[in-house]
Amino acid sequence: MNLADHFALAKEQLAEQGFAVVDNVLPNDLVVSLKQKAMAWYEQGLYRPARIGKLDEQQKRTDIRSDEICWIDDWREPELAALKELYDQLVIFARRGLYLPITHYEAHLAVYWPENFYLWHRDRHKRYPSRLISSVFYLNDLNSEDGGTLQIRPLGRKGIENIQPKSGRLVVFLSQLRHQVLATQKQRWSVTCWLRDDMPNSPIPIL
Repeated sequence: MNLADHFALAKEQLAEQGFAVVDNVLPNDLVVSLKQKAMAWYEQGLYRPARIGKLDEQQKRTDIRSDEICWIDDWREPELAALKELYDQLVIFARRGLYLPITHYEAHLAVYWPENFYLWHRDRHKRYPSRLISSVFYLNDLNSEDGGTLQIRPLGRKGIENIQPKSGRLVVFLSQLRHQVLATQKQRWSVTCWLRDDMPNSPIPIL
């Protein structure tokens, strides 16, 4: 199944509940290569503690989130080619399938170490509403006992949806949905990407 077929299946889920879960969007060998790259960048000291807030309002609040991140500013790395193609296709899907005015995307690698978490929040800020679609791409497996569960409040109904990290799994959801990451008991490697409708301030692809 190609990426276009994957996203076609996700369209109905997004319309009904505001999120979609798509498995095996990239071959396992590419996911392994990407995880190795993510770990190598960590060893090189390229990650930093994540912050909350926007622009000059950013602050480190380990009582709210405690993961570490590495922004992807240069997509020319060989290991990122398949990931870039994934997000390029996601943009096309959002434009043509969801009729959203996406202009570009931004992404970072993230690692959660044991006991790391991220409390309830929305990616679309009231003062900075440019993020329309959020996505998380997982680079390793965690079962329910391992923690690291993504919890989402679905669109239009009560309750909480629990989504467990799985290597090669892509979760796509509307950026206004409330969500959180439960404390993990093992390493949790992932890539987070946002599709935006504003103009980029850095050399992030405009398709």
